[in-house]
Amino acid sequence: MVVCSTSFIPLGRAQLEALGGADTPIAVVPHPFGLHTREEVRAIAERCVDDIARLALGGKDETRRSDRPAAYGGRAQQIEVSDEFDAFQELCIERRWSDGLPLVAPTPARVERALRMTHRAPHEVVAHIAPGFGQASIETIAINAVMAGCKPEFLPVVIAAVEAVAQRRFNLQGIQATTNSAAPWIIVNGPLARLLGFNGGMNSEVRHPRERRGPGGVSFWIPACAGMTNYDEFTIHHTGGEPGHAVLAAWEWPRTTTYRLVSCRAISST
Repeated sequence: MVVCSTSFIPLGRAQLEALGGADTPIAVVPHPFGLHTREEVRAIAERCVDDIARLALGGKDETRRSDRPAAYGGRAQQIEVSDEFDAFQELCIERRWSDGLPLVAPTPARVERALRMTHRAPHEVVAHIAPGFGQASIETIAINAVMAGCKPEFLPVVIAAVEAVAQRRFNLQGIQATTNSAAPWIIVNGPLARLLGFNGGMNSEVRHPRERRGPGGVSFWIPACAGMTNYDEFTIHHTGGEPGHAVLAAWEWPRTTTYRLVSCRAISST
């Protein structure tokens, strides 16, 4: 048995399905709680207890999804769409793949150019991404990177970023499944950061747009697409939103940094 507030039912159901508990019932409480008095919270809790008892005795679970998506099982499927710019943007919006900013169509040729930047097999699973624990393979990462506008040579950085945010101690679950407006900040170090043109100086989160919709954006977008069924299935619940989802990537100046290293993923082998 799981208890979810109304706004987080899709997330709770997606997690149960991903973790092998698709038939687990969900008891629902209203969202939000912040404006309720103690007496109102007590009444909500009592109704929740009644709902738990009803579900435990075989009552109907209204949160069950009839349109459960098929699990990812290998290479990506190709779809046919008009090559006109507006048609592709509309498709992405209709399928809820879009964050609202323009996207690049991930044609086989574009994805193949990105995949040439790594020696890792396209079907290799890099991580299972919270909160829905979908599979992020090398190929799906490349597809998302292309859609976000990454140049092919950015792919090793994106793969390393996905590996980093998927670490348990990073707590991607907490970042993705919250009403707080949190966002990862990708800091790239080493010679490759300079080679790829990351800005590590003044105005680093505004200048050099290639990293704004590149690793910075895709590091959030991959968890959005692989971690849930649709892009906005959980991001819509962020109270105020966070524009940093699309821009937070910069180069760390090795001689001046004072940050303590929390997470590091080498990219030389990718």
